[in-house]
Amino acid sequence: MTDIVNVPAIPALPTPPSTNDPNNFSARADGFLGILPEWSARMGEVAEAVMTNATASQEHASASQNAANWAESNAADAAASAELAKNAPTTHGTSNQTLAIEAGSIDMQVESGRAFVSGQAVVIAAISNPTSQRMYGIVTAYNQDSGMLTVAVSHFSGVGSATGWTVVLGNAPAVGGLSVINVTTNSLAVSGFYHAITEPNVSLAMPAFPKFGDEVGFCNASAGNVIIQWNGVTVKGVLPVPAAMVVPQYGGAVVRFNGGTWV
Repeated sequence: MTDIVNVPAIPALPTPPSTNDPNNFSARADGFLGILPEWSARMGEVAEAVMTNATASQEHASASQNAANWAESNAADAAASAELAKNAPTTHGTSNQTLAIEAGSIDMQVESGRAFVSGQAVVIAAISNPTSQRMYGIVTAYNQDSGMLTVAVSHFSGVGSATGWTVVLGNAPAVGGLSVINVTTNSLAVSGFYHAITEPNVSLAMPAFPKFGDEVGFCNASAGNVIIQWNGVTVKGVLPVPAAMVVPQYGGAVVRFNGGTWV
């Protein structure tokens, strides 16, 4: 692209000779004629500079117009992309249902036309208390026409139930490497699982003949106390007396059998 150049200065012409001033005619004629070659050369340089600057101005104006056209075209493309993104299916849903906070399969009525597919990990959070009342699971079915979403919940936090939920993509937090199961009645603990006990006064019995490396977790997510039965196996080398442990609300632990005792 042509650059703008400086226009050279034109030397000032001296007073021209005049027949009305015969006394100074010769001197002024010599001075005037003597500077004409330099003046003429400068005028040529000025004309060349003016032509160069006119060309540069035209090129810059053309470039500016091209840039304006490019910006306008890209603004239109960006607006079209934004509109497309706004109308595209999303992996975010809401439901105004009342749901119990527990493990297992749940059906949720969310918006239709979403992009949920089987196998996605999702987080289901209560709108009124999203940090404390949450469920984590895997999408097992979604009907784009009806908006019915089915999730196999494996982990959860909080107790009771809530009305109004959001569903977004996300993985469950690790719980000592154990899968979470929901316990609502007197049960036998299963090695490799974290037992979330959601009903008060429920008794969870530890395995009577644990094997080396067995790991069991439990927590009291009920509104009262729960009982852990140790089944005659020692805990940290000591046989519990009494044999049952009362676990208060929100209490819990993860224990591992080292071949001789739970630790």
